[in-house]
Amino acid sequence: MILERLLLCGVLMAGGIAVDAEELVILHTNDTHSQIEPNDRDLGGILRRKVLVDSVRTVHDNVLLIDAGDAVQGTLYFTLYGGEVERKMMNALGYDIQILGNHEFDNGMEALAEQWRGVNAEKLSTNYDMRGTPLDTLFAPYTIKRYGNSLIGVIALNLDPKGMIADKNSEGIVYLDAIEAANATAWHLKHNEHVDGVIAVTHIGYDTSNPPTPSDIDLAAASKNIDLIIGGHSHTTIDPKSPKSPAFHVVNAVGDTVLVTQTGSRGQYLGEIVVDLPSMKSDYRLLTVDRRLDDRIDRDAASILEPYKAGVERLMGERIGRLDKEMSSSSDLLLNWVADVMLEMGGRLSPDSNVDLSIVNKGGIRRGLPKG
Repeated sequence: MILERLLLCGVLMAGGIAVDAEELVILHTNDTHSQIEPNDRDLGGILRRKVLVDSVRTVHDNVLLIDAGDAVQGTLYFTLYGGEVERKMMNALGYDIQILGNHEFDNGMEALAEQWRGVNAEKLSTNYDMRGTPLDTLFAPYTIKRYGNSLIGVIALNLDPKGMIADKNSEGIVYLDAIEAANATAWHLKHNEHVDGVIAVTHIGYDTSNPPTPSDIDLAAASKNIDLIIGGHSHTTIDPKSPKSPAFHVVNAVGDTVLVTQTGSRGQYLGEIVVDLPSMKSDYRLLTVDRRLDDRIDRDAASILEPYKAGVERLMGERIGRLDKEMSSSSDLLLNWVADVMLEMGGRLSPDSNVDLSIVNKGGIRRGLPKG
């Protein structure tokens, strides 16, 4: 499809015809969780993602690249480098808008502020009051983008930190009700700023139960002035081509339809929304990030990654044992093994404390271990 568009673009440009002057193409990611390299199914990889992004930008004049949070935590790239790799690589991709997930807070707000001062994208948060914290002044409640004669407002909704972020890591953050903040800001954008459309970028989850934070479905149903929701947090893959996909059209409080999107997790897909301006009617699909893109990797971007990759590979190459059988991420076998290892490590780290019990959060075990 991208190749077809490139060819079409060349024909139209040769004929002197303006290409997609009334279209906005939104590319979006969520919950990529430090998956800088392709995963164990050979999907994803940030260098492959850049190939797709660059290809779309070649074809279209109006492209908006958005991340809906949790870009960090999940591989050694974050463990070793604390978000520096993700920040540099996302800057290299040219993200236009980034919002916070809960895992951005994992190393505390001082470390988060240090990293995000170097983020080139616009940083948005509509429903966090950050005054008096290290994040004060770093984030705006909304932004307005102009494309031709159309104005597009973008807001950002975050989850309630209580129970999702360690108290010490979010101390001073005041959570504002997501639906109230979204509706008030969207109303302001539509009626005072006179935008043609409002996009809500969220990290609250598609339909997960995380009270008192509402879900994307709740937000869409309660809204009046939001046209599109780009979500994250719940790792939901919303794919219009799949009959098993969750619903991606939700009726709002005044009977209009809101498009709700999310790309799963780990950067396996790049979301693409083509919006007709100024009607805000849209088409949505997922672009698969796979090995077909390998022959077009950007060497300059790869050179940014290379020194960090070498550090990860040194640690990953250390042989520590062998497994006689597979331990899947959902198995009790793996859960019990991790608990046993933590119990032993606890005794080593605190030999005088007489550690008797190890408790493991199963949700923190994100992948299994293969046989061998």
